[in-house]
Amino acid sequence: MAKHNTVVRHLVGYDAPQIPNSMCGPDALAELLVHARKWRKEAFGEDGGAGDAAAKLTDDGLRKLISLTFYTSLLPEEGRYPRFKLVCRRGRSEQTVARFDPVSLSESQLHRLAPACTRPDCALLVTEGESGLFCDGVERVGGLAYSVQPGRIGVLAEGRAAELLVEVFGPGHFRATEVYPGYEYKAGKVRALTGFDAPPAAKSLVKAVQGRILKSLDKSDEERNSGISIDVQTAVLYVLARMLRAAVEARHGGAFVLLPPGVTKPESCKLRVLHRTTDLHLGRDLEEHCAACQDADGRRSSIATAEQSRAKLLTNADMVANFSMVDGCVVLGQDLRVFGFGAKIEVTSKAASDGLKFTNVESGEVFENHEFMKALGGTRHQSVARLCQAHPGVMVYTVSQDGDLKLFSSDAKHAYVYGPLDLPTIDGEVIVT
Repeated sequence: MAKHNTVVRHLVGYDAPQIPNSMCGPDALAELLVHARKWRKEAFGEDGGAGDAAAKLTDDGLRKLISLTFYTSLLPEEGRYPRFKLVCRRGRSEQTVARFDPVSLSESQLHRLAPACTRPDCALLVTEGESGLFCDGVERVGGLAYSVQPGRIGVLAEGRAAELLVEVFGPGHFRATEVYPGYEYKAGKVRALTGFDAPPAAKSLVKAVQGRILKSLDKSDEERNSGISIDVQTAVLYVLARMLRAAVEARHGGAFVLLPPGVTKPESCKLRVLHRTTDLHLGRDLEEHCAACQDADGRRSSIATAEQSRAKLLTNADMVANFSMVDGCVVLGQDLRVFGFGAKIEVTSKAASDGLKFTNVESGEVFENHEFMKALGGTRHQSVARLCQAHPGVMVYTVSQDGDLKLFSSDAKHAYVYGPLDLPTIDGEVIVT
């Protein structure tokens, strides 16, 4: 039963091959990446978009890297399995931390090097030579990969992002992205990745928050279509991504419930909030930050005010992520006001079964409630699913202990679940200009 929906980003004109429905090996993922890069070469030429986008690996080198990643992920060390990242890029980068003598990569050598990149903000740099694959450096893939320029809103990349990124989450569980789409291999299955902001409910949320901020800045309709609008949207997306990334990397599990538009009382959606919060409002923090950026005129005092608002915004986003590690849900409004955490979902099975049905958008299949819940998984996901069924307009990001991120949502007609969701790995910082 294909209960999960996907929103896959492809380059215009690219007809992606069918992803295997049955159990398969990691070579199936490698072939999907090779298929996409071959199309880019035909569409753009070696020296055009394809040459810039593809990692400096041969097709066989890419296949070997995926195989090496898979088998290394299966090697335990004192009962623990490695978690690490690999990057490939063209040329040198400001994001490189250190270069060292090339190490010829085998499963044992990669397993030996992997602990150097256990933390989420660094990765091993992989290159290809005549005799195979090598690791010859370490790269930043965290916030330090970007420069901060006081006085501007936005994310300023210093250098360019890696052409190929591979993330290992556990035994036989990894993701690989070379341009778009990215793919995940887990439990013998391949799935195309959906961006955390791609589902319709997420798009609506970002657009609504963006609109409120632009209105608070007293921007005209013409200005709302200009660069400031893009800057504000980037800031909103970054704050959400930062919050979700912190929760995913913690591997504790959790859920972020966003109430339907206009709803300000969690109890109206059968949510019992154990720890209510006051004065924690990420939407207001974003407004204050963008206003401070707008008022920054080059003077030290105005830039300091803007930087203080930036620090407050990012610190509060991290705090909301931390609240998700307390048993229960974090509850927010559609304006990103935080109502509390440790919330219990008290929607009964009957209320859910009498409510909306989950559906697959692509196939149009509508799932019977009993079968859907049985296929869905654990208590957290089932509780969240019931909440969406009983209360149209709710959306919930769920984080599993193994790092899976999903989005549950509902509208007036149906309920939906999207996943696995992909988060930007190379962080930027929301900055003031």
